[in-house]
Formats: sequence, structure tokens, C-alpha cells
Amino acid sequence: MKTLRTFLRRSAQLGVIVPFAALLYGPSPASAGPILGSADPYAVIGKTLVSTSGDGATIIGSVGSPTAVTGPMTITGGTLDNANAATALGAANAAAIFLGGFGSPIDKSGIDLGGLTLDAGVYKFTTTAALTGTLTLDAQGNDNAVFIFEIGTGLTTGVNAMVSVINGGPNDGLFWLVGSKATLGDSTIFAGNIIAGTDIVLDPSAQIQCGRAISNTQVTMAGKTATNPTNLVSINGIPSGCAGGLEGGFDLTDTVYSRVNGGEFVPISTTAVPEPGTFLLFGFGLTALFALRKKFFAAA
Repeated sequence: MKTLRTFLRRSAQLGVIVPFAALLYGPSPASAGPILGSADPYAVIGKTLVSTSGDGATIIGSVGSPTAVTGPMTITGGTLDNANAATALGAANAAAIFLGGFGSPIDKSGIDLGGLTLDAGVYKFTTTAALTGTLTLDAQGNDNAVFIFEIGTGLTTGVNAMVSVINGGPNDGLFWLVGSKATLGDSTIFAGNIIAGTDIVLDPSAQIQCGRAISNTQVTMAGKTATNPTNLVSINGIPSGCAGGLEGGFDLTDTVYSRVNGGEFVPISTTAVPEPGTFLLFGFGLTALFALRKKFFAAA
């Protein structure tokens, strides 16, 4: 404390006490990181089980379960990491809460996603969501575009269904927040990060070409063929133009992030918010300043 008092006294004499307080108050930069946190390296997480059957699956990115991983699979660009799977699942669920907290979603309840072309934004289904045919997601040239689908219960895709992201870039984000079970039908070509309350099932030859399968129960990949294996892509694998597993769209630093405006995301600039500790330092600095001022005038 004596050293601090000496510093404040000398600072006052030099006329720098106010700039010092301003320095204490100045924003400290937030650390940038993937929205999925420690789940980022994973392509597949299942809380109770990750399993394959038939010819197995080719998975690009890490795979893990706190309980069990069974069946034939080839893992590239990642590892079989069960030890950190529970922590990663928690991080993914925290991200889902964050992503589900944006207002003004566009209600698509009862509408089949097949045949639609949608701009970046938040889309809500009160209960189930279905996809037959092709869903086109148009990023409109924005490399910070975000698409969020909030589905109250289950997601089901039909045979040969497809999700296609166009006019985008490697920093776009696509998230499927599924309340219960997600089932990708035979030969579905899917995109985006599924975070499901219960099971995720990939029927024969279904693929998530860019994204992740994260389940709070089990992920089941059934009856794959050798020529068309499951291809789950995470940050570590970048085939077919996929980078980051469509996990982008959010920069939590003091540069750019996306906000919702009438259901659509708009990139905006923002200023870093001082950390709580910074406010305490600022308060302490002001207290010291006023104490010094009082002492100075009393002496005068």
C-alpha cells in the first residue's frame, strides 16, 4: 500500500493521475476462439455411444464418447479422444444455449425445408422439421453469414435430401439445434453442426459433408458403403471447400460479430467491454484520486 500511495502522489504531482485512471478503465481485448470451444476439434460426439455398422465410416476430425465408441471407422485429421469428450459436449451445449438466445426468429413451423432458398438468419420450428429435396442457404457473399435452425423436437431428412450453402466463405456458420432426435435419411448430403438433445442417426450412405454430429445420447451411423462413406468434416479436414466445419460467423473479439435484425443476421462493429476486474481497478483508482484530492486541499 505504501508503494501504491507513493505512486499516486508522484503521479498527481506530474499531472498524470487522470490518464492513469483512464488507462485502468480502458477496454481489454477478449480472446477470440471457436464458438464450440473444446468441441471444435471433434466431428462426432455421443454422450452414451458412438457406433457404426456395415462398412463403417470415414470421419475427418476427432471422435469421442464418455461411454463407448464401437464399430469400424477410419479417422483422419483427428483422433479417437474419449477422455475429453464430456468436456467437449458441455462446451457444445453451452454454445447451443448461446445460439438459441437470439431474438426474432423466422417461424417456419409446418413448412418443409425442401425447395426453399433462405438468407442468413434464425429459423424456428415449434415441433418437428422435415427436409425433402434440396435446401439452399444463400450467404449472399458474406463470409460472416450465420444460419441457425431452432427445432423444438425432431429433424428428419428424406432419401437423397441435400443442404447446399452457396455464395459463402470459410467463416460462415450453420447450426442445427435439435430438441430431440435428428435422422438423416438414406444418401442425404447434409451440412452444418447438429447439436441434438437425443440421438443422431445417419442412415445408409448419409453424409455430413461439412459440419459435426453432437448428440446428448448416441450417434449411430448405419450400413455405409465403401464407395460412399460418411464424411464428417471438422476444423482439421478441409475437403470440398469446407473450412472450419461451418462453425464461423461469430467473432467474439472487439472487431465484428453478428446481431439479429428481423430474423436476419447483420455484421456490425462493436467495442470491447471492460472486464469486471477492470471496473474494480477503475473504482479503486477513482477512490485513490478523490482521497488524494481531499488531502491536497486540506493541506492547502
